[in-house]
Amino acid sequence: MRIFPTGVSGAVPLVAVSLVLLSMPASAADPPDAGSEYNGAFLEPSVRGAFVIGPQWRGWAIDAGIRQAFPLSLADVRLSYRFDRLEPRDDAGPTARAIGPLKTHGVRAHLAIHPLYIFTFRSDGLGYLASSVFVEFGLGLDVHTFKRAADDLRRNSRFGWSVGAGFDVPLMDPDRGAAPWLNIVYRFSRRSVHPGALGPTQPLRTHTIFAGLGWRINGAIF
Repeated sequence: MRIFPTGVSGAVPLVAVSLVLLSMPASAADPPDAGSEYNGAFLEPSVRGAFVIGPQWRGWAIDAGIRQAFPLSLADVRLSYRFDRLEPRDDAGPTARAIGPLKTHGVRAHLAIHPLYIFTFRSDGLGYLASSVFVEFGLGLDVHTFKRAADDLRRNSRFGWSVGAGFDVPLMDPDRGAAPWLNIVYRFSRRSVHPGALGPTQPLRTHTIFAGLGWRINGAIF
């Protein structure tokens, strides 16, 4: 007995069955809304906290900003506000110890490049993680506040730069259209503070490890 017919007449029902199968949905689940699928482009407001350490200073920082990524996560840009609360280390130099606690308010602009962007095409957990890996370069302006004496509050402004690297982890399915992501970033910053009569300009080199939470909305605004 022949299970599958042969010849032209036998090919017709096979083709018909194939078309029916191809027309059926891949799964019983509803497909995502058109345009909501994650393709690497996103708008992401986020908040981050960090430990800060350097040759003469240590403390903590908080950061709040908004990031826009291009399709396939080729690159992204981020604008942010950062606040540092630093104390001189026990082995800091005399000028740093004379400055005492240092508060820094800063604005930042960062450009990040994603060298593994091609993994966006995987559309799975490994692909999202790999394509999120980035290296970044940033520029910023800081306003430093410290006290030379009990009632002598001083402020000065300085430009600085930073380099860093990081990655992001989705906490929900990115194809929902919007989802929370965990942000992990390491950053080396090169800044300075001018203490006035207390001494010469002090380098403010710090290593910072940020952990934060972002709400990522799929798509680009430009």
